[in-house]
Amino acid sequence: MTDVEAKRLADEIDDRVIRLQPLLSGLQPRARVLEIARFLLGTCAIVEPTGNNDGVPRFLFMDGEWDEVNGRGLPWCAAFAVYCYCRALHSIPGNKYLLRSCAVILEKAKELGALLPAGTLPEPGDIVLLYGRRGSDPLSAAGVHHCGIVESVDAEQVYSIEGNWGNKLAARARALSYPAIAGYARF
Repeated sequence: MTDVEAKRLADEIDDRVIRLQPLLSGLQPRARVLEIARFLLGTCAIVEPTGNNDGVPRFLFMDGEWDEVNGRGLPWCAAFAVYCYCRALHSIPGNKYLLRSCAVILEKAKELGALLPAGTLPEPGDIVLLYGRRGSDPLSAAGVHHCGIVESVDAEQVYSIEGNWGNKLAARARALSYPAIAGYARF
């Protein structure tokens, strides 16, 4: 897929998301966030063709930004979450460009008293924050590198929709006791 094709597809998906907004207006804010995340997951088009944070995610969530030094798009898991919140008309307070970092979302949640510790039962629409990058970073606050939107939770697991997982938008399940869960942001 060329950049032109990826941009065109990203614009089409964004237009469809915007058309969803009136249909979701009767839902609570975090429920709207979740419905947009589910819609995006259902498109099956949010993938990186080369695995370099490129393609539709680059244009839909990162405004086409490109890391010239490394020759790749910027990581987009947090940008996916921020996009869903913005399109749900329930924006996270703060600069939406800076919030496209998991560490910044974590700090903003702390600042607003919206950070729930690991071990807390999340609710649909919360943001699950995760330490490490598939084991490459230590389990510390400085290592919060991934996030997703909580879809559901049961007595043992949290289910989420996450951008930039396996080079695509994906549904994931983790034990509530999973040690890499840093906490949950509830905006």
